[in-house]
Amino acid sequence: MVGELSYYSVLGVTSDSSAHDIKQAYRRLTMQWHPDRWIRSPSHVLSEVKIKFQQIQQAYSVLSDEKKKHYMIWNCMKKEKMRR
Repeated sequence: MVGELSYYSVLGVTSDSSAHDIKQAYRRLTMQWHPDRWIRSPSHVLSEVKIKFQQIQQAYSVLSDEKKKHYMIWNCMKKEKMRR
């Protein structure tokens, strides 16, 4: 699983990026990392590509949904307070 705050880094955007920027980054990365584009690669490379593609899907799933994004931020703040 990808760390919650690194969802932004998975998509290559900043935390203050607009929904449009997040969607553009997602589309660009899915075209680049879609497993069907890597079908002729060795199996170990293909498995890494599938993992990367799943991370991109998961990051976009959270960052494109306002409720999930707010929960993620709240949860990270809660964990940070617990560390102190």
